[in-house]
Amino acid sequence: MMMYRQYIITGMNKMNAAELFAEKQAYLDRFHASGYPAAFEDYQSQVRAFFDICDSACPAEENVEDFCQKIAEQICSCAAEQKKQAGFHSEREEEAWQRNCNLFMVAYVFPAILECRNSYYKPLVKAIEKTWAKTFKSSKIKAATFETINSGFHKKILGLF
Repeated sequence: MMMYRQYIITGMNKMNAAELFAEKQAYLDRFHASGYPAAFEDYQSQVRAFFDICDSACPAEENVEDFCQKIAEQICSCAAEQKKQAGFHSEREEEAWQRNCNLFMVAYVFPAILECRNSYYKPLVKAIEKTWAKTFKSSKIKAATFETINSGFHKKILGLF
């Protein structure tokens, strides 16, 4: 049991939640009807290694909730650290940063997790939603799939509208 637990801890230490937020603004800039599908595909490729490490470190089913909570804490603390380092000059700048971070989570991070369809993706999403709400008091975010988000864009039909 101890060796198994050590393997999980070693796997968790290899995970770097900052990978999920790399190039955040570049992806947000591509969050529009024509750019989102390709941007999301690029994002999935970028974060594949993070989720592969999560998959290899995932414990047996009885410990999945704790595992998901630890990943959620890593993700939320990484975002909180980025917020802390941003050095806002006004409350308005801070609110704009928070809106962008929330949008990034909903448009890229959550859909990437949901696309994995591994054994723990649902508890992980729930854990992130709860931890995010605790970490960022004024923010409540909910997960959505890529298909749901992409279907929300107005598409031109035959170039008419």
